[in-house]
Amino acid sequence: MPVIIDSRPVSEHADETPGYRGRRSRSTSPESTFSLIPPPSQSPPRIDVAMTPGYPRATIPVSRSRSSSPSPPVLRRISPDEWVFQHDRSPYVYDRYGPHERRYAERSSASLAEQVSALGKHEHKVEWLNLHGLIEAATAQLRVSQNTDSNPPTCTSISLLSSGSSHIVYELVFSDKSKIAARVSRLSSETYRAELMQSEVATMKFVRDSGLYADVPVPKVHASDFTFTNPACAPYVLMDVVKGVSLARITDKQQQLSEFDSLTIKQQRSVVKALAMLQASLSRPVSFDKIGSIVPSSRRNGGGDPSVGSFVSRSKDTLGGPFTSIEGFWNDRLERAMDHALEKWCDPGTNEPDFTPTGAHPTPQTFTELFQLLSSLIPHFTIPKSYSTLVLHHPNISLKTVLFDRNSLTTDNPKITGILGWHDVHILPLMLAATFPADLRSSSQIPFVRPGHNPSEDWTTVPHDWSYAGEPSDIPEPEPEPQVRDKYGSPVVIVPPPFSSDYSRQRERPDPAKRVRVQVRRYYLRAYFGACFASALRIVYASSLAKTNQSENDKTKHNLLAYATLFMDATYYLKFHEVIIGGWPKWLAHADWIRETYRRLRVASDRGEFEEGKVLVGPNVYRGQVEEFVFDLGKYGSESTSSAGEIVEVNGAGSGAVTNAK
Repeated sequence: MPVIIDSRPVSEHADETPGYRGRRSRSTSPESTFSLIPPPSQSPPRIDVAMTPGYPRATIPVSRSRSSSPSPPVLRRISPDEWVFQHDRSPYVYDRYGPHERRYAERSSASLAEQVSALGKHEHKVEWLNLHGLIEAATAQLRVSQNTDSNPPTCTSISLLSSGSSHIVYELVFSDKSKIAARVSRLSSETYRAELMQSEVATMKFVRDSGLYADVPVPKVHASDFTFTNPACAPYVLMDVVKGVSLARITDKQQQLSEFDSLTIKQQRSVVKALAMLQASLSRPVSFDKIGSIVPSSRRNGGGDPSVGSFVSRSKDTLGGPFTSIEGFWNDRLERAMDHALEKWCDPGTNEPDFTPTGAHPTPQTFTELFQLLSSLIPHFTIPKSYSTLVLHHPNISLKTVLFDRNSLTTDNPKITGILGWHDVHILPLMLAATFPADLRSSSQIPFVRPGHNPSEDWTTVPHDWSYAGEPSDIPEPEPEPQVRDKYGSPVVIVPPPFSSDYSRQRERPDPAKRVRVQVRRYYLRAYFGACFASALRIVYASSLAKTNQSENDKTKHNLLAYATLFMDATYYLKFHEVIIGGWPKWLAHADWIRETYRRLRVASDRGEFEEGKVLVGPNVYRGQVEEFVFDLGKYGSESTSSAGEIVEVNGAGSGAVTNAK
């Protein structure tokens, strides 16, 4: 039974409205209330929660009870900005920004043992996790940090904060009102990699304690254990609870838009500016002289001062390192690919007679061709000096990992209160750290695949250019809405929550033309992001140059005017870097791009037009091809030769005809 709550002040009788459908009043009065009407018999239960004034709405469905007499939903206000929705013993806390992902536990009357028991039955539970042991470890850590042996605080509540594919986060509340967030790995001992979690903790400590990033809010890490032999029976990290709200849960159902795209233009500009200033703050020069991941000097439980070690990534095994230059990293990746081919694809003990890789593996001819082309391209992609400064690269900046102060969202300068997702953070040259937040990127597959599109131009780090979507006839018509009916034959509208994975696959089919305009808006906002980033970075670097006694060469290296075009200049370097670190699967995916880039650089070199040190730029997508440099005699087809080596006639083609030559 739906309950609609207005974001503006509501009357006190809203607390006493169970079992009725609330319809938001159309009145513009600040004292808008609910008009109570009986719900339709076949209306799908849901909560429709309005956002802060000016922000879109958020919707969450409530499953029907399968019992013969379902209990009515109960709405209860617990604070001026928060409500509790109780339905079938599944309480949720939500506010004007939408439903929280955590259960209503710490404010309920359930005991700690009952809460632990309920979380043990939760769908996101970790089978081997001992919640009592986790509480014991957190309590012991709090006793040490507060130095209270006589009357230590005790845990009074535990609730689920969030859950992802690789970790789950609980909030622990203690008798002294202090709170701790416990981030627990969900990976089994077979797939868990301790070095990845160690690097993440070391990076958070470096950002918080180095003094370089005073304006970057990162939670304090109190303790960590990267083994399965601790009382919790799973690797965990204990840290401060990050306060703030996420804009990743909002949606505009009327416009069929979600998350960042559902914000107004003014709100988008203010959020983009805040994210650009955050990324500029993270792009301060670091004191490290190597490229890689930040790791603790002592690997055991993250102890010791941080340093730069091997590249670690959630999606891959270790990438080697650390390296003194990006060219050294790229060459090492090529050598590892060659070692893989020699060890896996041409083992003398194999049963394959021709030693040809099968399945998705490249043929020996394709592999060696791309290997040689990439090797020859590395010197041409040397990072220009003005962009070679080593910085901290956070590749996961987005509305899902950045939290904002609730009260500042209605202003022109929203305040960031916390940053999450510190995995896959590396020390890289500034050029390779010039990636846009995920909310500003565009894919060539969404909203549709254009006719004649070359999959070799699909990139992860470089947004697809939708500023020209082709002719109007190239844009497909909206797909019809599929009709879903219940067992009684009545239409049913399925509305998944905006923060769930089902939202992207919801049954409503947005108009492709509208979604193209959304992508074009992102194109403009990326330019705005680059300008805001350059402005903030000039201030950051000018301040660092003034505070340090740097030589004239260092000052020349930091060409402040170059930062204005950083994101435009970085495009081809990001593409090349993506190809190299992706290994041979990426070589195959971008084979056409590799060949065309090689041919164009060869033409420029042959004409004496290419100069080392200049920035390589080019079109977002290659629309044509440079003429080949070789003449392939094999194009004449299959032919046979005489013992004297002369070409002879085959297939009765006629005297002197050359056919099917090899």
